[in-house]
Amino acid sequence: MKNGVGKMDRPTGEKATLRDVARRAGVSLATVSRVLGTSGYPVSEGVKKRVLQAAAELDYVPNMAARALKQSVGSDIGI
Repeated sequence: MKNGVGKMDRPTGEKATLRDVARRAGVSLATVSRVLGTSGYPVSEGVKKRVLQAAAELDYVPNMAARALKQSVGSDIGI
């Protein structure tokens, strides 16, 4: 393992976070969000490649529930 968090550093079943990807790629959380999201901010190809490689190494999968909360969009109804 290099540059931070690896699969074995998290408890079993715990998924990688944006913070884990940022730590592995050596960039800020905002940069990871820009690369993996749909923001219009430009990111250099070298940084983009590092972030995507880190995400792949960590098996990063976006948390759709968190994304829906952030965007104030969801399909769940509470009772």
